[in-house]
Amino acid sequence: MANNWMGNDAKDGKRKKHRVSIAMKRVPGEMRVEHTDKIVRCRVFLHDINPSGVGLFCESHVEVGAKVELVISVPKALYLKARIAWCGEAGTTTHIISNENFAFRAGLELSFDSKEAQEEFKNYCAQLVEMGSS
Repeated sequence: MANNWMGNDAKDGKRKKHRVSIAMKRVPGEMRVEHTDKIVRCRVFLHDINPSGVGLFCESHVEVGAKVELVISVPKALYLKARIAWCGEAGTTTHIISNENFAFRAGLELSFDSKEAQEEFKNYCAQLVEMGSS
């Protein structure tokens, strides 16, 4: 049986605490799974991005621990390296109005090549907050 993406109360509370405070906006993205070169289409909710991770919906299961590269182009181009921290079926209680089928939910733990790259991403998150509050 696949993991339930909802997690436990402590995990949910921690994740909500670090979410970006912006209106719920979803954007398309793609992940490239490093060891297979498989491209997985995904949907990222901008409020589910924070300086240490990203939560997203994806079209197929990705193995926990797999290294991936995530690309989104809206509202601003973004390229991130990450590791799949968890992945499971989104479940029937998850409602995403879309013609595309994103049956899985995943959490990405980000990795940065340098402190500068990490600071740049923190600035990106701050810009999302500014965009959401204007």
